[in-house]
Amino acid sequence: MLYRSYIRRLSVFAITTSTTNENRTNDSSAVSVNDMELTRTTETIDQLKQSFINRARSWFTNYLTKFCGLHEDRPKRIPWYDYLWSFCGCFVSVLILASMHYHLLAE
Repeated sequence: MLYRSYIRRLSVFAITTSTTNENRTNDSSAVSVNDMELTRTTETIDQLKQSFINRARSWFTNYLTKFCGLHEDRPKRIPWYDYLWSFCGCFVSVLILASMHYHLLAE
């Protein structure tokens, strides 16, 4: 949001600078105040871009560090026979559903 306001100010400044450049005399040895203001505005925009990039980088690294976790130990594994009972229960339930579908809805 702040970046956009600086861009708007720069565009307004560029318009006013271009109109004052047309009204200049041919004395090219003198440096005008508008040129110094334009340089200062350009430096301000560059600083603003760098601060935006730094804020975006810090936000992104903070976001990615959340995926590292809390560095806790894993829970203990359950015994192998619990895996076996789980597989048998799933297999039997799918077998029951398949046989019901085959016998009841086959008409």
